[in-house]
Amino acid sequence: MSDTQAPEAAAPGEDRVAPGVLRAVLGKELLHGWRDRSVLILVFVVPLLLAGITTLAFGRLAGGDAVAVGVVDHDGGTAAQTLVYQVLPGLEVGGTALVTTRLYSGDDVARAAVRKGTLAAAIVIPRGLGAGIRSGHPPAFTLITGDDTSLGVPVAEAVLRGFSAQIGAIGLAITVATTGPGAAAATQTLMLDATRLRDPVAVDDEFAGPRALRPAGYFAPSMVVIALFFCGQIAARGLVAERRRRTLARLVLCGVPPWRIVAAKYAAAFIVGGLSAAVVLGVFAAAGTAFGDPLVLVVLVLAATAAMIGVSSLVVLVARTEEQAGSLGTTVAFVLAIVGGNFVPLSRTPRLLADLALATPNGWADRAFADLSVAQGGAWSAVAPALVALAGFALAAGAPALLLSRRTVRNSGV
Repeated sequence: MSDTQAPEAAAPGEDRVAPGVLRAVLGKELLHGWRDRSVLILVFVVPLLLAGITTLAFGRLAGGDAVAVGVVDHDGGTAAQTLVYQVLPGLEVGGTALVTTRLYSGDDVARAAVRKGTLAAAIVIPRGLGAGIRSGHPPAFTLITGDDTSLGVPVAEAVLRGFSAQIGAIGLAITVATTGPGAAAATQTLMLDATRLRDPVAVDDEFAGPRALRPAGYFAPSMVVIALFFCGQIAARGLVAERRRRTLARLVLCGVPPWRIVAAKYAAAFIVGGLSAAVVLGVFAAAGTAFGDPLVLVVLVLAATAAMIGVSSLVVLVARTEEQAGSLGTTVAFVLAIVGGNFVPLSRTPRLLADLALATPNGWADRAFADLSVAQGGAWSAVAPALVALAGFALAAGAPALLLSRRTVRNSGV
């Protein structure tokens, strides 16, 4: 009697057994990941090493080197010397010099230096500048620029605009004081008083956030994002490998619903990814790196985890064999890392590449981590667009990946 009733009792007993099997599968995945040194190296050691190396390599991001601006002085008067020896050297941000000034004897020499990249830009002070100011008709400056995309060109342009505006104000003040009824004589004292109306150029040392973006603040989360991609690959490749070894078939024959097996696999991937982020970011935070509001940071890590695991799993599951899955996953990982700016900050890449990064989940994640780390207030608004984009990637790639994973489990016995 018991033999004939056993098959009928299997179905209702499935709900009682499956949760235990789910915990068993999840525990097995976590234990296997802990024992598999390649997994530990890939999601813990490698991100730490890469973050450290790239932080050292791009250490200048923390403050930035002063850009070189050349000056060709054809006048040599007081106004020209004020620009060369007071205005340009006095440009500082956070106590750090913004530019270094280099004097050149002629326009051609300065132009050649700009063309070679030695200078970001060169300012040519015209002959007769002082006389022009006194007469109210100062000659125009010349700005020589090349292909340099650093801060030098906009700084030089801003300096010339501010200095030219001040020259105009000085000339107007002298004209008003020396013409019309009760005009004063154009004495040297009057000229000096006019030049003291206000500083020619002022730089307001005010940042949008409470701190500048440090290299570690960019590269530590960036390397975590790469590790999250490999976490998804490990889960998906595990399904493919266990199907080949018939492990999944035995679980299915035991009455375990496929979705529970899939849930255990990806829950393990999420846990490992979260631990990777906690370890890497925690190490750099202990070293003094600030990543922004902790609650927003956690939500951002979860969103990035869902998006990266979804995309990487889909890439692996569309492959026909385990070997194809490995090669395709690695290729896509490095393409996304390059396009998304994981190894080189997007601010130092061409505009086209920065725009292409918005077509990748890691590009959005990297930008959001960077914005969060320097956000003074409104941390949620700083990362809101990225959270929406990451949710879209997670849904667009994660839903088909889950369906393919479930089909892989269901067909494991075929």
